[in-house]
Amino acid sequence: MKFLRFTLLDVGRRSRRDGSVEKEDFSDERVAHKSKRTPLPLKQLIVLCLMRFAEPVSFSVIFPFVSQMIEEVGVTNDPKAIGYYSGFIEGVFALAQFCTGRRPVLILGLCGVIGSTILFGTSQSFPMMIASRALSGALSGNVAVIKSALAEITDETNQGAAFAYLPLCWSIGSLIAPTLGGFLSHPAERYPSAFDYELLRQYPFLLPCIVGSGLSTIGLIAGIFFFEETLIKAKHPSRSLILPAEYRSIPREVPPEIETRFSNDSGLTPHQIDEPIPSMQDILTSTTVRRVLVSYAFMALISVSLNAVCVLWLYTPAKLGGIGFTISEIGITLAVSGLLTTIVAVIVFPPIERWVGVVTLYKFGMAMQVVSVITFPLAHAMALAAGKKGAYFGVSIMLSIRCIAGVVFVCNMLLVNRSAPNRRSLGVVNGLAQMVASASRALGPAAAT
Repeated sequence: MKFLRFTLLDVGRRSRRDGSVEKEDFSDERVAHKSKRTPLPLKQLIVLCLMRFAEPVSFSVIFPFVSQMIEEVGVTNDPKAIGYYSGFIEGVFALAQFCTGRRPVLILGLCGVIGSTILFGTSQSFPMMIASRALSGALSGNVAVIKSALAEITDETNQGAAFAYLPLCWSIGSLIAPTLGGFLSHPAERYPSAFDYELLRQYPFLLPCIVGSGLSTIGLIAGIFFFEETLIKAKHPSRSLILPAEYRSIPREVPPEIETRFSNDSGLTPHQIDEPIPSMQDILTSTTVRRVLVSYAFMALISVSLNAVCVLWLYTPAKLGGIGFTISEIGITLAVSGLLTTIVAVIVFPPIERWVGVVTLYKFGMAMQVVSVITFPLAHAMALAAGKKGAYFGVSIMLSIRCIAGVVFVCNMLLVNRSAPNRRSLGVVNGLAQMVASASRALGPAAAT
């Protein structure tokens, strides 16, 4: 906790143009110091959210049926070994992200995610499942680009509200995708009047993957036709290229009071436009950046490990330590979790963040992550004692606590952006954050299961 305190308080430090360090008051992380809140750029925000929506759909659609798929493909006949293989399948998605980061272009990445998700639905061997899942993860490295773009079109007065929509996209994807996976697997047997086709009999898990890819296509279309470049250098070319020689000697410095008014109006000061991009060495040697990245890595490791355990635990029979839910029940459970997380992100987070601040809320969310671990054996005991009713009640407690703990994701996004030396380094810092998070998420599922 002491490490976390110094880590987060140091995020309040910003680099000046002369290389000195300016300390801002982030002790309570409130934005009350600006009386006027900048309106959200809704058009760009909606486009970015639609593009962000693709990853949780491709990531979550397999969760309700992956354990049964491993059984039916014939990977193993031992129920106790299913978690071992499902952990590899879930972890390889993040491992591939770790290897690619933010380099793939957004549009190409979305196209690849759509195709690889369908490919997973046609898998009939464990190597094929691993390969298609890895491809999907490798082409889902656009989250760092999206976070950077969102940070570039917002300022500190509206950043908390804007970044709350990214977990919202994940929550909606986590609400819809498990429902698809839970109710559309084995459609030829479950809904013969509508889906009695040989293709769906041969590939019983293809339909949810196709529908999920169709939803991701919405983000692809939005990105192709409506995404606007947010990189500063694209909007502000060098003055020396466009101004006559007699005007090039005009000073670029402005008085502080004028800069303040400019900042309040646009969220971007003239100094920020001309700030140099820090080198990778400068960023990696920043104590603030390193501490925030370490915190993010541990948070991602804890979260993805609990997610992997949760899916396996819901599927495992109660006599073996789980809950014993069917695929449909798992889909409903994960969908309810997504709904609760959506409510927390949209309705609960913004006012509480303005009231208590990011740091306090982040510490509270991390504490709730630890508390959520206790709910697994508690819910299992309820399932043994009271059957299905006890299982439903115990799972409800677990979901409620985990959704409250989910505030750490929004808080961490804000802290990562505020740790950047300046706005032109947002892409690099977010790329590093995504890299360390993906590394943790690659190790977590296999180790936890």
